[in-house]
Amino acid sequence: MADFKAVCMQEVHSENLEKIWPALIAAIDNSEFIALDLELSGLGNRRKLMAFTMEDRYKNLVHIVQTRAVISVGISCFRRMDPTACGPCQQWVPQTFDVSVLCDEEYTVEPGSLKFLTGHGFDFNTQYAKGLPFKRGNDQGNEAPKSIRSLVGRVLSCGRPLVLHNALVDLAFLYGSFYAALPPTLEKFIADLSVIFHTGLYDTKCLAEYHLRLPASYLSYLFRHSQRQNYKEHLAERRNLSLLFVTNPSSHDVSVVKCKLRSAFTAACAGSTEVTPSRTVCRQYASHGFCQRSDQCPESHDLDDVIDAEDAERARKTNKRKRRAARRAGGDGANKDLSDGEISSSDCDSDCSDEPEAKKTCSPDVGKKSSPDKDDAAKNKNGASAPKDGASAPVPQPNPSSAGMSTKPPRNWCIGSHRAGFDAFMTGFFFAWCLHKGQPAGSPDGYPSIAEYRNKVALSGKPQPLQLVKSHYAAHSPQHIAKWAKLMENV
Repeated sequence: MADFKAVCMQEVHSENLEKIWPALIAAIDNSEFIALDLELSGLGNRRKLMAFTMEDRYKNLVHIVQTRAVISVGISCFRRMDPTACGPCQQWVPQTFDVSVLCDEEYTVEPGSLKFLTGHGFDFNTQYAKGLPFKRGNDQGNEAPKSIRSLVGRVLSCGRPLVLHNALVDLAFLYGSFYAALPPTLEKFIADLSVIFHTGLYDTKCLAEYHLRLPASYLSYLFRHSQRQNYKEHLAERRNLSLLFVTNPSSHDVSVVKCKLRSAFTAACAGSTEVTPSRTVCRQYASHGFCQRSDQCPESHDLDDVIDAEDAERARKTNKRKRRAARRAGGDGANKDLSDGEISSSDCDSDCSDEPEAKKTCSPDVGKKSSPDKDDAAKNKNGASAPKDGASAPVPQPNPSSAGMSTKPPRNWCIGSHRAGFDAFMTGFFFAWCLHKGQPAGSPDGYPSIAEYRNKVALSGKPQPLQLVKSHYAAHSPQHIAKWAKLMENV
């Protein structure tokens, strides 16, 4: 269904791993691509992750991996029902798992991360009581055949493309926590990754900034934007996605995250009403996915309000250009009935990337892992200084005194939740939508339209992404050679 209202996640922990393991392996082996996400105990000083040189960034990143820990792993496996189907609707089957893990070694837990995660529903009691145990670095030699290390090894060696959002920090934690000890230099790290991801790694933040040129690139915005656009395309019988969830919501250890589209938006798409911004939008949240004032902010942190404001501003500029063109062409009244605030149905249905204003390059400073929170930066999600706005497109703020708009500060809320499983699903859904975007019905599917972004990772504060290509002067690390050979024996 194109208008899905909730996402089912299978909770995985030490008490049910034996029972769920066959379904986990089957989902991985039958998938077309796999989306991953990690929740962390903290990221330390974010300024060090924004160091000028990549060598310094990597050195600081190694220190963070050695002192912090992964607390949850999200795995979302996407399988296409019929890859040869030529109709406008492609049906996908996502299977999402939220795996609680517990590091057996000492690690730092940051108060900001604890506050943010507990505020978004993370259950630390389950993590400490039932989390799958692991040790960082190289294999210990006594690993259980069914463990988080063997599960991640299966994901990395299954031959499927992997999708992450703002991937650099997650890649370092995946490598250092479940694969092998991190190499001493960035060159060896990249050389190892080029082998591990020989079937392709895709960073959705990179796709949003360099391919689609969206106004913002934090994860929750990308998901809501693609979800709304997909619904519009479904109504217009254009190329769209339909999801079939196979997890039973009534079964044990299954979480359901609500992500229903706003009724005012679906009514507007059906033509019965118009989409108009209803509340003043917080500019910082709209651009970066977080606000330093948090719950004290009187402006809206609702992503539907953010996107409605963008649509209204885009429609206003479109109508202005139409009137100007009509005047130049000698039309004396063709467009006079269009006021600056009106939104035509064709403007409402257009994708944001169709307008020049939305094609401005997004700020590379907007990052998931190098700034305060998960959506626009990292896993400690609430506490440091905000990144610069850079070239991010501003979101218009309607006048609260205008007719029909309440001046009472609204209650702030965000889409879904910051669970690793749901974040992995959001990453996978946006990637699947990118695969279909711009392709007419009946055209061959696949990855040609985004091939140039394969094995490229977004970098905060840098104009170009990091390419995971082995240098002719770099050697692979010995621990990677041993680990990869071991994984290939079991393929």
